[in-house]
Amino acid sequence: DPQGKTETTRLQKCRDCKFSFTKLWVHRGICMACEYDARKRGICPFSSKCFGSFFCTHSSKCLFCDGWSCSSCRLQRGDGEDVRACVLKLQPRAVFLDFDRTIATTKAGGSPMVGNHNIDSDLLTVMCTHPNVHVVTRNQNREDIHAFLSRHGAKVTIHCVEKKSLKSSIVCNEELLQGGVGLFVDDDIKELSEEAIQTNSRIYRILFVRACV
Repeated sequence: DPQGKTETTRLQKCRDCKFSFTKLWVHRGICMACEYDARKRGICPFSSKCFGSFFCTHSSKCLFCDGWSCSSCRLQRGDGEDVRACVLKLQPRAVFLDFDRTIATTKAGGSPMVGNHNIDSDLLTVMCTHPNVHVVTRNQNREDIHAFLSRHGAKVTIHCVEKKSLKSSIVCNEELLQGGVGLFVDDDIKELSEEAIQTNSRIYRILFVRACV
């Protein structure tokens, strides 16, 4: 039956329960029932790579896969303009900025002085106007980062964090926070979800998403 064959090919199998449904009932490989069950258990329904710390229990959303922002979790998604607006609104005592794929277009620890790399104009404004900005990066090219930022008029403290070290050692440092709140901006949700950072009620977080030009 040609009609029956057409209907069968339109069915999609849920990767969890293995039952087949029409496209209306399956989203990103999982059926509505299994998605609801996963959210009820506090886990991301879409990716097994997402840690429990990525999940917002206030709204039953994955902060990463659902593209969710939550004021109660003190985490929002945004670009440089959003960071700039947050600094004006929050008035943080300290601002902590990642470098690769955040401040600059460098990737995977590459030198910003090699190739043609851009700097985010809004983050540059924050670095030039806020009195206590720290670059917290896993990129080990400290001198090149300093030269790159200086070329753009930004004079900030640079912290190069080793692979096995934690960024919380800088972001949660009381001397740097100066008794106030801090704003931590990074393009990697794993860095933002580090336990010491996530549980510190004085640290506000922005998952940086570079604006499309």
